[in-house]
Amino acid sequence: MHIDRNPHTPYNMSYYRPIQSSVALTDHYGGASGGILLVHGFHKQYDSYFKDYIEKNQPEGGGFFRMHSKAHSSLQKRLVPIDVP
Repeated sequence: MHIDRNPHTPYNMSYYRPIQSSVALTDHYGGASGGILLVHGFHKQYDSYFKDYIEKNQPEGGGFFRMHSKAHSSLQKRLVPIDVP
């Protein structure tokens, strides 16, 4: 799981990407066939989610942030596969 911006400076315009997309070249049904997993509604929770996290764990610079630690297990449980015919 990752986000394509640094949560420490999320609105730095040199890294800000207001539009994201995914292109599936083959069918994907469920999480077993690959594809993309998303957390529905996270865009509305982004600021409040990272408010406390940033104070405890300063992320490195750059525009890509991995969310694979146990600290993000609540989000990992909310991942939903997107079916793409």
